[in-house]
Formats: sequence, C-alpha cells, structure tokens
Amino acid sequence: MEENQVSKLIKMAKGDDRSLREYSRASGIDATVISRIIHGIYTPQKLDIYKKLTSKNAAPRNDVTFERLIEAISGTPKIKDDSFNMGLEEGKAIAAKVLSLIGDYSYNKINTATEREKARNAKINQLKEINKKTSELQKYAAMANGILLGKISSYGLSIKSIKPNNSEILGNRFDTLVQLSDSRITEYIIRYMYLSKNEIDDNFLIENTPKRLMEELMFLPKNSKRKVSIIMNSPKAYEFILKYKYKLAYNGDLSIMLFDTKKIDITQEDYIAYYNDCNENEFIIN
Repeated sequence: MEENQVSKLIKMAKGDDRSLREYSRASGIDATVISRIIHGIYTPQKLDIYKKLTSKNAAPRNDVTFERLIEAISGTPKIKDDSFNMGLEEGKAIAAKVLSLIGDYSYNKINTATEREKARNAKINQLKEINKKTSELQKYAAMANGILLGKISSYGLSIKSIKPNNSEILGNRFDTLVQLSDSRITEYIIRYMYLSKNEIDDNFLIENTPKRLMEELMFLPKNSKRKVSIIMNSPKAYEFILKYKYKLAYNGDLSIMLFDTKKIDITQEDYIAYYNDCNENEFIIN
C-alpha cells in the first residue's frame, strides 16, 4: 500500500526510538491498528484514535499533534486500492445512486413540473426498494440465525441471547450476540451479509460489503473467548473473502459461513483468522 500524509505523521509520532508495541501501550491503540495506519492500509475515521495517538501519555515524537493529523486527514483519500479507481462516468453513477438515497436525486437542476414529478416518483421507488431490502434482510437474518443456533444446540452447547453493554460490538440491528456455556468460546457475535437478487452479481458490492464488515471488527477489543461469524448468501463474496484467509490484522476467532437461501441451510464454514494458532476449531458447521 502507498503511504499517505496520515501514515507518515503516525510513523513520525511513533519515532525511531521505540517499538510499535511500546507506542501501542503508551497510546492505548492496538499495535495492529497502528501498523495498518503506518503502512497506508487503513485510515481511521474516528477522531478518538488520533486523539489517543497524540495524547500526553502517547508522547508523540517529532512535534506531531492532533491538529496536524486533522489537517492531513482532509487530503487523504479513503480508498487506496487501485481496483477501486473507477472512470469518471462510473464514479458519477455511483455518487448519484448514493445521493438519491439521502434526498439529492439528480445532478441536473429540475426545472419543469414533469421533471419534478419524475424525480419524486423515482425517489419513492428508491424508498420502496430500501424497505424491501430491509424486509428481506430481516427475514434472511432470522432464517440464518435459527439454522445456526439450532446446529450449535445440537452439539450440546447452552445458548443465551444477551444485550451488549457496548453498542459498538454489534454493527447493525440485525446482528446477534449470544453467550455460550460448556465451550472455550463464551461470547459469539453473528453478523449477516445479504445481497438481493439485483445485487448478487454486483462486483462492487461483492468486494466492498465484506471488506467493510471486516474493517469494523478492527475496533473490537481483544477477547480470547470471543468468536465472530459473518453469514453471507453470496458464493462470490465468500470466495472473495477467502483470499484474506490468515492474512488479516484482526486478532481473534473469525469465520465466514455460506447460507443457501434455497436449501435454507448453512452449507460451508471457513475460519479466516484465529486469536492464536493453537486454538481448536469450535463448532465448525459442516
């Protein structure tokens, strides 16, 4: 990955006189997160991370301050992977789609009543699609959750649904957090990735949706007794994530599962990260 101004400043803040782990202990930010920032792989959007990296306890070197980092952020692109460098027209199309969801439907000024009516109807259709997708996701999550917890129960493990103390543990309202007994894993987070029929072959979503889900896990505190599983209905997305097997900076038990919506069953599971190399596979779903 290419270095950017933020990564250079964090590298300067660490300094040459101490190790990454020493800077991590002083700042309270995980060493893997700092490493990803320094190598230009990851640019945090949470200001708290920069505050900790430049705090008095962190003792940043080379006069690196929180203000300098904030200035650098504005000039740092969020996407650095060359595969996302799309052409101008494609970029505009994606931007238009996003803007339509938040109320700005078109780049062109709407002058006539007919155009306004078309824009209004288009926006209504967009909202209908969003509601339909939400309903489909809710149904999908319920089915996948029921199948998975049923399989776990068949192994003789006790399951208890719990409400997290930290709202950041769960990424959205359909995610599930359960407590297990009689197992090394006691905290189990289940996340759901769902692509509709219209999205199932969209390469942009196939690659970006799982990436976003995995990046969110970087903010989870370490826990040797936690397992996270991402259940998805896209075989292409599943194969895409397998490329990252054992290559993630995430330090924890993380698996992906493939859910067949026709068979209504989980047909495959692969671990792509472990808390440590000595862990045994817990309740692998075959």
